[in-house]
Amino acid sequence: MEIVDSSPPSRVLIQLGLRPAPFEAHNLVEFTLESNGDSTNVTWAMARAQSYLARLIGIFLSMDSMIGQRFRGRLAALKTVAER
Repeated sequence: MEIVDSSPPSRVLIQLGLRPAPFEAHNLVEFTLESNGDSTNVTWAMARAQSYLARLIGIFLSMDSMIGQRFRGRLAALKTVAER
């Protein structure tokens, strides 16, 4: 994981390398932070170039079901740390 760009205090862009079986992936992850009163809304988006095979697999396997829970868990941990 490497931070490749940021626009404090509202945006962070990360180059993220993943190696889940059976495919390696290199993704751009963008975190957008938006002030909301006394709290901050954090939104994340992930994008990557996909081969034909990856698009075909995506029809049958949901990326959200494969890694979404992991990201939600990490965002919850980030929230816990940020609220200290």
